[in-house]
Amino acid sequence: MTFGKGSAVEVDTTSAKGNFPLYTGIAPVTVVAVNPTAEELSSIYGRKVEKIADYTGKNPEGKEYVRLDFILKVADNFLKNKNISEPLFGKLTIFLMAGSVKNKDESKLKVINDYGQTQWVTAEIYQKMGLPVTNDGREMTDFLLPYKPCFAGEDDLVAFLRAYLSIDNPREKVGDQWVLASKEKLEDCQSSFSIDEIKQMISGNISPVKNAIDIRSNNHVKVLFTVRVSPDNKKYQHVYSRYFVKAKVWDEGAENMFKGEIAKNQQSVSGMEFGYPFSEWKESPTDFMDIGVPDVSNVNPWA
Repeated sequence: MTFGKGSAVEVDTTSAKGNFPLYTGIAPVTVVAVNPTAEELSSIYGRKVEKIADYTGKNPEGKEYVRLDFILKVADNFLKNKNISEPLFGKLTIFLMAGSVKNKDESKLKVINDYGQTQWVTAEIYQKMGLPVTNDGREMTDFLLPYKPCFAGEDDLVAFLRAYLSIDNPREKVGDQWVLASKEKLEDCQSSFSIDEIKQMISGNISPVKNAIDIRSNNHVKVLFTVRVSPDNKKYQHVYSRYFVKAKVWDEGAENMFKGEIAKNQQSVSGMEFGYPFSEWKESPTDFMDIGVPDVSNVNPWA
């Protein structure tokens, strides 16, 4: 495991019963457990939990996976500002699957570098560990070497940990340009697991993830709470698992970043109800016409 020391983060909230209420919107959370037992989860929630999901298994194609359940607690001062008196928890689930990720016709392999950036490369490029190329054949010189094959779910896991630990970005803005950070700073920008560590986690030993969380266990990260609607119209509290924002990002900036991500990938919120300001959910369909594409030209693409 190679993760930078990250930064301690203070949560900025200045702008900010039987049938349990459901919530939607962006909120700062901290990780209180990863893959807890039923007894541990009962202690966290303050109520009896009889059964938990199996954390390891095989998919219909026989590939092994590990289910990583991050139990999240919304920051107390954030809830106080929202006039919510009871503790509020959420669960972020990320699946790690055995085997590297390839495109549909298996002509390209997905790779991930030491800073959580992903790209697609051909077998020829991978064999020589060359730079990825654009559709018109230009080398992507802003993609940092080296890289390795990316397991399914690894990029989402690393993105979450980068945001939670507030890992520095390997590129800094100088004027209107993003430039590579100094050599002295790059070590603290790293965020990667070895192939052996990924295989270890898939087998059920998730200590590499827990060790990463422990680097800054008291930190917070901003996540998007949604309500998932099942085919039989049952509603469940859910946390969006494809995008995360560092807690130090101001509220409007975080909202714009989530909007930009979801506008590019609306399929990722299929079957979900959500809004961006945090509040108790009231049943009404999400209006995708209101999602919009905000101006994110000032957002570091390595965040």
